[in-house]
Amino acid sequence: MATPKTDKSIPRVARPPKRKPSKYVPSPARVEMMKTFAEPFPTIYKVGRPTLYDPEFCDVVIRMGGEGCSTVEMAGYFGVTRTTVETDWPEKYPEFSAALHTAKVLCQSWWERTGRQGAVTGELNAPIWTKNMTARFRKDWIDTSRTEHTGADGGPVVVEDRAKSLVERILANAGKLGGKEAE
Repeated sequence: MATPKTDKSIPRVARPPKRKPSKYVPSPARVEMMKTFAEPFPTIYKVGRPTLYDPEFCDVVIRMGGEGCSTVEMAGYFGVTRTTVETDWPEKYPEFSAALHTAKVLCQSWWERTGRQGAVTGELNAPIWTKNMTARFRKDWIDTSRTEHTGADGGPVVVEDRAKSLVERILANAGKLGGKEAE
């Protein structure tokens, strides 16, 4: 491994001096204003982007779920990300969490009813519908198979150490061969 050259003629890059943190001292008028509030910072100074959430979204989510809409469609309708609809708003707003759970049940119900109606009318493409259901509602529609191996009469599987038995057979055969050559 090569070691880096240390040439003293190459100047090092100068770094700017570290700044000391400024010590903010509010004006006396500001101190008096802050005393009038019960909180350390008044609520008029909210930091960050305001939320796009509206309590009316609960009804909209339930209606969209009843039409078979996915959470991605809901997010697109509200102009937010999927994470916002599936995680952020349900954690922050309990009423939205309840509405989203109801919407998911209604969504699955809509898709199952649509499949049943398509099967009755003969307009259902069963492989595509099944794939759709498996992808959308994995918990209830996943195809699983389970294979269990048992030995004789349902007992445990007997595992034979084939290497050991092979070595024993080779040694036994070698003994037989060795005995014939000696005669």
